Amino acid sequence: MYSLYSTSHENPVSDKIYRREFPCDLFKMKLNIATDETKKFALETERDAHLLAADMAYNEKFDKNTSITDKKIKCLSFDLQQCLPTPALQSSVAFYKRQLWTFNLTIHDNGTGMSTHHVWHEGISGRGANQIASCLFLYLKELPEEVSEVILYSDTCGGQNKNTHVAAMFTYLLSVKPSIKLINLWYLVIHIWRWTWTMQL
Repeated sequence: MYSLYSTSHENPVSDKIYRREFPCDLFKMKLNIATDETKKFALETERDAHLLAADMAYNEKFDKNTSITDKKIKCLSFDLQQCLPTPALQSSVAFYKRQLWTFNLTIHDNGTGMSTHHVWHEGISGRGANQIASCLFLYLKELPEEVSEVILYSDTCGGQNKNTHVAAMFTYLLSVKPSIKLINLWYLVIHIWRWTWTMQL
């Protein structure tokens, strides 16, 4: 599967990332070809544990209700949308031509239901950790001064969200925006992870 994927994409992710990002499909394929009942049972147990972890992670978003009533807490979710071809044409000839990719990082305020979109194209910049950190920084530094705690949810994409660039940005943000005292970043895919930044007084 990875071989077929890598030959059909211009910039394929590594084998490691591919295997990490498609665990549900992997379980399904392994179960379809499993003939030994003991191995099949082990796969089903592992799959169920994976699905339970995903459900638990989703249900951890209890901070949404808190942020609705407490204006000192801001609960946000962010994700990079699938790349958008520009222009978006239906012509098959245009589809196979080299198109300009447009990126959109959406930051959703779970308390108010409002979303902010940071949009740029590949002629301006890429879609890596620095770009994600920059968008988050621009958004967070404009939060009202009454906000002292920020809770964020994202997936575990290492190239964009779960990396030292984003971590360093949060550390820097605490120094330039002293009204924010605590930042929690929750990762909701595969396992429940949490990183915390706090201003040392």
